[in-house]
Amino acid sequence: MSRIYGVGIVGVTPPSSWSVRAHIPALRARTDQFRIVGIANSSAESAKRAAAECWIEQAFASVDALCASPDVDIVVVSVRVDRHAPIVEKALAAGKHVFCEWPLGRSYEETRRLAALSAERGVVAFCGSQAIEHPTIRYAASLIREGWLGQPLFVTVVADSGAWGAQIPQALAFAADESLGASLLTIPIGHTLLGLQELFGKVSTVFAERSTLRREIRVIETGEILPLKAPDNAIVGVTFESGARMSMHYRGGANRGAGFRCEIIGTEGELHITGPTGILGVMELALSGARKGDDAMAPMPPPSSFLAQPNQGLVPDNVMGMYDRIHADLETGSHTAPHFADAFANHGLIEAIARSSDLGRRIHANEIDGLSPVPARKALGRHSGTGTLGLTRNPVR
Repeated sequence: MSRIYGVGIVGVTPPSSWSVRAHIPALRARTDQFRIVGIANSSAESAKRAAAECWIEQAFASVDALCASPDVDIVVVSVRVDRHAPIVEKALAAGKHVFCEWPLGRSYEETRRLAALSAERGVVAFCGSQAIEHPTIRYAASLIREGWLGQPLFVTVVADSGAWGAQIPQALAFAADESLGASLLTIPIGHTLLGLQELFGKVSTVFAERSTLRREIRVIETGEILPLKAPDNAIVGVTFESGARMSMHYRGGANRGAGFRCEIIGTEGELHITGPTGILGVMELALSGARKGDDAMAPMPPPSSFLAQPNQGLVPDNVMGMYDRIHADLETGSHTAPHFADAFANHGLIEAIARSSDLGRRIHANEIDGLSPVPARKALGRHSGTGTLGLTRNPVR
């Protein structure tokens, strides 16, 4: 019989925080694998209120108390990115496994330090990358792997970031300052790179331009005008090791038309992936395709074998898939879920984009530390034998 792991969650704010929408329902759908022990917030009073509203048994007085609990095996860090590092450090110091949201750190160097620390502590530390669990992404990856498209040649992505436009919600106002770690590069582009590497494999080079065209941003709820100290525009050219080329343009804000459009052209056919916003993993995606001889694109919804059971909705289902991978890794020593080393490698691609823009030249992946090979991720049972292509990097342990 497999082990049931005790989970402590840091950052629970009913009714709409990410942990409430995603982690708690995902964990409650997997009671044969996990048990929610308790939560901790910025204060004991806040934790008590949240625990009562979410029907969670224990409210810890502090993060330190949660990390010290012998009943907690895994600490989930679900707070804004500039507050990740201190909590992750406390959990690792206590010898706990960690599941931290992406982006792992505020910067490339902070991510490097956290990845190194997790390796030193000898625990398994995971980073949220729910785009790789999206049924449409997994289905498209299986089609490409099976040769439906022939050899992928050209990939074109045009997407809106949602935030970093003319206005921003109060909860994301801190993202107007890139130094706090949540930016157009790290969040929408970071999640998209994680997802698309499942389709096309490792990145070889990037050539990019990022810019800030708007200088101010309005907070929706208050009307406050903030200086925009983050890019609101990024144009990225990518060469994959497979030879496929991708052009990607992310635009700040929410504009008219499809918020996400990815066109994939291969030697034998064409696939289109569309969605309402540009952040993969949290939105519904539609897949359509056509092969040689077809007159028009046709809808290609994922077969039922790619859908989560139980089906609770896209957000908790994708995170539930991450927990399936985490449980498999902890039980068997496999590497199916993104570890901190994988997060560091993906942040290396973000760093490559920034350097390319600053230096005005193409950046090769081998110029960025941390991009080294590891065993490819394996498929879990509910994937019906389909694997993933993603980056291959060094395991944490």
